[in-house]
Amino acid sequence: MMVGANKHKRARAHIVRFLESEGQANTVEIQEYLNSVMKKHQPTMMRLANILARYPEFNKVGIEKIMTVVAPLGTVGYGNVTRPITIWELNPGAEPWKPLRCKCGHFMSPGQEVCRSCA
Repeated sequence: MMVGANKHKRARAHIVRFLESEGQANTVEIQEYLNSVMKKHQPTMMRLANILARYPEFNKVGIEKIMTVVAPLGTVGYGNVTRPITIWELNPGAEPWKPLRCKCGHFMSPGQEVCRSCA
């Protein structure tokens, strides 16, 4: 078995289950769901973004803009900030749990069977 093949396995399973029920969801909604389901060891926003971007089960649909209320340090008032959030869905043609590394350990694209150095 290759090192790192089971990395993020539980988080990916929860995300797949959530997207099967919801269809599409943005990164913030997925993180809120993971925080409610996984009591310990839920991924941070940065790690969640990497999971969604790297594994072939997930497909990037688009970007929506949401408004958040922030208060910069040292100020009294609040301000509204619009920030982009990515929308995700399940990739219908992807094989779940297929590793993104070749048998030799090199990275490969989701559509490849072997990496470039092995080909």
